[in-house]
Amino acid sequence: MVPTYAVIPTTAPTVIPTPTAPISTPDYSVIDLNNGAVKSLSYTVKSSGQSFSPVNITLQEDSELKNSLQSIINKYPAITQASIVAKDLSSGRGVVINGDYVYTAASAGKLFPAVFLLRMVDSGDLRSDNLFKGNGFGQLDMNQLLYHLLNGRGTNYYSESGQIWTFLKNMISLPTIQDSASAWQATSYNAEDNTITPRAMLDFLTQVEKSNILQGQTKSTLYNVLQNTNNDSLIAKGAQGYTTIHKWGLLSDTLVDTGLIQGKGKSVAVAIFTKGDTKNFAIFQEATREIVQKLIENISSNINTNPPGGNITPSNCKAKELDPYLPQPQHLDDNELCNDGSLAKLFSPSYTPANLVNLRTVLGSKYLLLEGLSENNQILVKDAMVNDLKKLLDYITDKYNQSGQSACIPAVAYGYRSFALQQQLYDKNNCIWDPETASSVVKDQYGKIPQNKQDRRWCGAGRPGGSTHQSGLAVDLYCAKLTCSDQSNCKIDLDYNRSIKQFLTNVEMNNFGFIKSLPQDTPHYEYFR
Repeated sequence: MVPTYAVIPTTAPTVIPTPTAPISTPDYSVIDLNNGAVKSLSYTVKSSGQSFSPVNITLQEDSELKNSLQSIINKYPAITQASIVAKDLSSGRGVVINGDYVYTAASAGKLFPAVFLLRMVDSGDLRSDNLFKGNGFGQLDMNQLLYHLLNGRGTNYYSESGQIWTFLKNMISLPTIQDSASAWQATSYNAEDNTITPRAMLDFLTQVEKSNILQGQTKSTLYNVLQNTNNDSLIAKGAQGYTTIHKWGLLSDTLVDTGLIQGKGKSVAVAIFTKGDTKNFAIFQEATREIVQKLIENISSNINTNPPGGNITPSNCKAKELDPYLPQPQHLDDNELCNDGSLAKLFSPSYTPANLVNLRTVLGSKYLLLEGLSENNQILVKDAMVNDLKKLLDYITDKYNQSGQSACIPAVAYGYRSFALQQQLYDKNNCIWDPETASSVVKDQYGKIPQNKQDRRWCGAGRPGGSTHQSGLAVDLYCAKLTCSDQSNCKIDLDYNRSIKQFLTNVEMNNFGFIKSLPQDTPHYEYFR
């Protein structure tokens, strides 16, 4: 039987992944949005025990910036009303211009149900691999649903003609959305009218970025969708060179663009609301870009400003002209994982992460741990990953530990590695650092970097101080074979031709909190939650 896969609309961007398993498998249960019975799902999240702790970052107004932005607004008479609110979420510095005016949120109001759906994933009421079925759009996975929800055109939440919005009303009611938005600090949001003040939108964005409103994976899912917005001529265009996560909305008399601008160790929440005849859209675009460029100048000129109560300057991939890896590990101790798999800065030789635990002590004898490869015959990891690692090992065992050639016994070889041990592996593997490819490669016969790029091969070990193993958040996972002549005489073989990567997709690994930032390092995985 040929498996049936989810319908992938042609309008979806290439970054939206297709389901990697047939719909018939239990892991991809289908939620029929035509069925009113699914409405009950939206209410279970309230009793799921999922906590939310608001974060308060007091805005310290920058009068000079406010005057500069007001001058920009005055240059555009076609804009009859404008509100700008922005806040540096590290220092609290920012600006409020007409922050309490009430506007129609347009499509920016879709952020609230999007966060609601993702919180249902965090709470366990939904799964990230659920498929959603509805008339007119076939079946969509969670990423695709969010993409069409946030970027689709002609899908008005308050109109029965909006397909996805109409079906989602079976799951989320307007009162539920309004109550949730208020709890998330968007206290002025009116779901019935879809109206909000810019100040309330700013407070909501602050929670999205800084609080525990979303967990690591679901926040990354939201950010990935918003980084692929269907209009990059606004905030994103004005913030070239920075990572922009934004949602825009357009009505006949209102243009809204709101989101986060990230770079150089800063994260700035922004909401820009303008009114006028938006038929002159080019004027509104130009004004938005100029406003954002002024904010960027302000970010750059205050790059050394330290957050209140501390003197830590965050390490940032932008200094290396790289974007941060998404999802970003949450316990990386004043460092950042970049999108090429490197760290923003090298760990010092003396750095040892806090909260390391011995896997044998916490997991017992059930699991195959190759402790002889590690220092003191112990595999240490940060305690934050233990529960998810155990679930992952159980999942692999249950799914693939069948008789015959398909058997896979998951084995953990390395966890935390000190700077000194990393140096030993680096030297043993004949490694040399290649700045051009930003990777460790095998030395040539003269002990240097091979001249031809095609001769530069990954040597199997990151440079000392540059490995996430030193953070305690990385593990090496292998597929082992156990050959026994009798019950007491067994031999463990690591089958390098049958890696974990062959058995599990990246989506499956992400479900347990693990990512693969270095595709060339087959057994290497990092924990991000």
